[in-house]
Amino acid sequence: MREFNTDEVLDSLMDLDIDTSNAKITEEDENGILTFTQASNIKDGKLCKIYYHDIEEFGDINEHIHDFYELNVVIKGNGRHFIGGCGYFIGGGEVFVIPPKTTHSYEFSGTAKIFHILFADSFFDKYGNLLKNTNGYNMLFNVDPTLRLNNRGDAILTLSGESKIYIYNLIENLFYKRLKHSATIEEEFDVLKILSILMSEAINKKPDNELILSGAVKALDYITKNYGDKITLESLSELTNLSRSAFITSFKKLTGQSPLKYLSDYRLKIAKDLLSSSNKKITDVAISCGFFDNAHFTKEFKKAFGITPKTFKEGLQK
Repeated sequence: MREFNTDEVLDSLMDLDIDTSNAKITEEDENGILTFTQASNIKDGKLCKIYYHDIEEFGDINEHIHDFYELNVVIKGNGRHFIGGCGYFIGGGEVFVIPPKTTHSYEFSGTAKIFHILFADSFFDKYGNLLKNTNGYNMLFNVDPTLRLNNRGDAILTLSGESKIYIYNLIENLFYKRLKHSATIEEEFDVLKILSILMSEAINKKPDNELILSGAVKALDYITKNYGDKITLESLSELTNLSRSAFITSFKKLTGQSPLKYLSDYRLKIAKDLLSSSNKKITDVAISCGFFDNAHFTKEFKKAFGITPKTFKEGLQK
């Protein structure tokens, strides 16, 4: 890999002639929020899409929402990032993972540039097990976004020093190779390299009030890795070495939900993803996601999504 100092990396990123066009708008609701879908944005069978948004050329990024995960690295510039109604002052080197169904927008003054990775569901179908078994995945893709959505300023992952320069080098080289030739699989590997560094940074990030939140973060990590097992409030509080009441308080501060409500919502999210992306029977999905039986799963699924798992799956097959 070629080595650059920070200024050289920034200059070369700003000068690259690449696709910085906005994603295709598929819908605009009555409140003016733009809606994007992966079907219209991640094309040609690719697992992910990379591009820059140059603020000087294309202006601020208006409030929008999408049905896929997005990762942003602020390459240069100062401004504000609004996520789910919460605003953060930001600058170069800051990193965001935007979960599906989350509104966000950017406002900058002067020169600014943001690196984007849009992830198709198929990216996680292919690399999900590898990523989820890597330390830092949960912090980057679950804990950090959860903190931000609950208006916690310490949630923002900010790159500095050697890590910042290394990530900028990876990004620059990714686009340099794209200009020379098109290699989808190589592009995927470069994205995985970027994620590996960011996950390493995320796992070393410690929230403020660590003594209060550390137990809740540990419980959140446990839920996302063991959601199919029997999990009780008592077992989670025991895991975190907190009293029952202290654990509930810290978990609500972290996620905005009670532990059992978060667990139920997470199980339903995974179940819905499995119904969409696998050929598993509904009963098998229910059991693998920790529900008592098919009847219990159907009741909770309909309460959450307004439709039964069977009807949902049949609709996908049409």
